[in-house]
Amino acid sequence: MGIDKSWMSLRNRACNEYEKGIDIFLDFAFKRLGNVKRIRCPCAKCYNVRLKSRTEVKYDLFCNGIIQSYTKWHHHGELSDESSSETKKKGRGPTTNPNTKKRKEEKKGKVEFSKRLGRAVGGLQLAEFITEMGVVWRQYAPLNVYKWAEGPMPYKDKMWDDLMEKYDGLAGFRDEVMYNFNHMYRDWRHRKHLHYNQFLTDEERLQNCPDDIIESDWASLVEYFGSVPFKKQFEHVRKSQEELGDPPLSTEEHLTKAFGARSGYFRGLGCGPKPPSSKNLEAKASKEAIE
Repeated sequence: MGIDKSWMSLRNRACNEYEKGIDIFLDFAFKRLGNVKRIRCPCAKCYNVRLKSRTEVKYDLFCNGIIQSYTKWHHHGELSDESSSETKKKGRGPTTNPNTKKRKEEKKGKVEFSKRLGRAVGGLQLAEFITEMGVVWRQYAPLNVYKWAEGPMPYKDKMWDDLMEKYDGLAGFRDEVMYNFNHMYRDWRHRKHLHYNQFLTDEERLQNCPDDIIESDWASLVEYFGSVPFKKQFEHVRKSQEELGDPPLSTEEHLTKAFGARSGYFRGLGCGPKPPSSKNLEAKASKEAIE
């Protein structure tokens, strides 16, 4: 028998049934995820992105409500075959992309993909689509794997289905979309490795878990970054970059490489480049000075 999730659809969040439901969820999550102090908060504002303590999650679920479409608690240890038969999905649920949120579910956005370039090159909702890819990646991407290729296929299927549900023009371009998700994963892991290198011992690293990852996933990454195969691979990449003189790409550069510049759209040509503003140049210079 599946978990009773009927409390998720209750409008009165002050009733006893809703509070009992929250406690059931929290007991389930902390038991399944093991010895962790924080979990992803599934409230309607955090969208399973922010990590919070049990008390903080309970408070947010009372104030903001839970994501209505989050009927399978895959971020909190629920397996695919444990999904409750007593609740049904009621639409796509909220998203952190405001433009997508405003559009009706039955009205899809439109993007144009290029097989040759391997990226989106046009469409009325091109900029929105790029933003939505980041939202979907943060919400569903498996973070406890060492390589994107090792990620469970059900998670990747969900990411693909989520985009297909919202945009026309993607049919036949799954490989290209997954390639860009792979770049996002590699950039995310690079930033975690930079955080890892700020500390001298594994004990210090485990005590300083980044805010956007749960402690069990961070512990796996700490173990991976300290392994002999990873150190050999990292040293090889570092020497290659020194020989080529090419520094690692930033998140923005990865997105630009994958999708092209976002402004100055011309029909049939995609998006032209946009000169950086003085504010962006100053911010970049400050960031480089700090690093």
